[in-house]
Amino acid sequence: MSHNKHSWRYARPGPNHVADEWVQRETWGSSFPTCINGIEQSPINIVTGEAIPMKSLPEISTDIDAAPHYVSNTGSGFQLFETTPTESMIANGTFIDTIEGSSKGESWVGGQKFLFYQMHWHTPSENMIDGRSFPLEAHFVHQLDDPMLVGTLHRLAVISLLYEPGPCNAFLDQFWEEFPMVPGFRQHFADGVNDFERLADEVINIDEGEGYFYWHGSLTTPPCTEGVGWYMLKHRE
Repeated sequence: MSHNKHSWRYARPGPNHVADEWVQRETWGSSFPTCINGIEQSPINIVTGEAIPMKSLPEISTDIDAAPHYVSNTGSGFQLFETTPTESMIANGTFIDTIEGSSKGESWVGGQKFLFYQMHWHTPSENMIDGRSFPLEAHFVHQLDDPMLVGTLHRLAVISLLYEPGPCNAFLDQFWEEFPMVPGFRQHFADGVNDFERLADEVINIDEGEGYFYWHGSLTTPPCTEGVGWYMLKHRE
């Protein structure tokens, strides 16, 4: 499921390695025209005053069974892996996020089962609310539980969690210092992450009163495949 056949960049080269829209347009469009010409492209700016309220939202419940021991700087974010991430290929110095390998748990959305594959963070956030960017955004990447979809980028679902400014929280504190700052590098940490159950129980298994924003969008990096279901939690860490 890798998409490393073409060179593309997420950020301008340099020590800060900050996402750069100009660099993306210059290096994505020729090889991945959907990134420029698509009609359901993510990330987005959610204008809360224009969001269409629903009487009831499909319930989200999550059971994540992962114990990552590797962290990597993918060039577009920071990602956790259970084993050495040899399936994340490098294209022009940039790691490619994939959802290859076995699932690490599951989420249920309105009676549909989605298999959980990986979790990564972007800083600053890719999506915005009312024009406001956040220091950090987590993406829990899933795919509909259907054998016919394995190996494709179809019927993906991303649960998004935004972080407010403040001290590092208990979950991130387990491994945040281990993340390499240089794109393309990975780091092993012996203790691993064993707190996914708490994260699922307290964050993703959301209370009815908080809810989430939903939209049809896309992958936020090439090939920018559309048809991705986005669930941005109103709860923030």
